[in-house]
Amino acid sequence: MTREDERRSIDPEEDVMKTEKTTNQISIAYTRMTQVWHQPALPPDTDEWFAPVVYATEWQREEDAKTYTIGCPTYSDRPALIFAVEGARALCGSEPNPWTRRVAATLLRMAADETDRLAAAEEKKIEQAQPMRRSR
Repeated sequence: MTREDERRSIDPEEDVMKTEKTTNQISIAYTRMTQVWHQPALPPDTDEWFAPVVYATEWQREEDAKTYTIGCPTYSDRPALIFAVEGARALCGSEPNPWTRRVAATLLRMAADETDRLAAAEEKKIEQAQPMRRSR
């Protein structure tokens, strides 16, 4: 019996409630995330809750498998991804404590700062590439 099996309840009904609670928590997180990352418009007949539930189901499947597929970064995005992944790892695998949460927060801020720096540099290049507007 694995450690995870030991943590699971003997009561199947309690396990179902935990699973529903976890799926709801993940759905809420994805719903909150849509405030930052706007999803493409859903078909008009689709319930607004549909997309977060679909994402939550996929997240739960990956979490249960202990494998998250995220893809590969570009060369310039790699440092930000490393900070983000290591920040995420600091949130996994141990009992929550102030130190691991501070490490996670710091690494995630580093990822955000690096991403903002790259975006600002790219925006500057775009502005410089556009012909200057002449005032009349």
